[in-house]
Amino acid sequence: MEIDKILSEQKEKLKEKKKIESILRSSKKIWKEVWEELKEIRDRFKDKRKTTIKTMETVEYNLEDFIEHEEAVLVISRNGWLRKFK
Repeated sequence: MEIDKILSEQKEKLKEKKKIESILRSSKKIWKEVWEELKEIRDRFKDKRKTTIKTMETVEYNLEDFIEHEEAVLVISRNGWLRKFK
């Protein structure tokens, strides 16, 4: 009785092994499996959103408000590099 159970389990494992090996030999089969798994995940997690997405109204701003005016010294090196000193 126990031996029959073990033998049937072994047959199932061998079938599964052959199936996996055939999938791994073909890139088309691999991508088909990936697609199937993605569809399963989509179906499992396709609940409705709990939050709503709304569009924001455009905000008027002045670009000058974001520019900091400060004194600085710029130096160009012999290699053409530009450096700023505050």
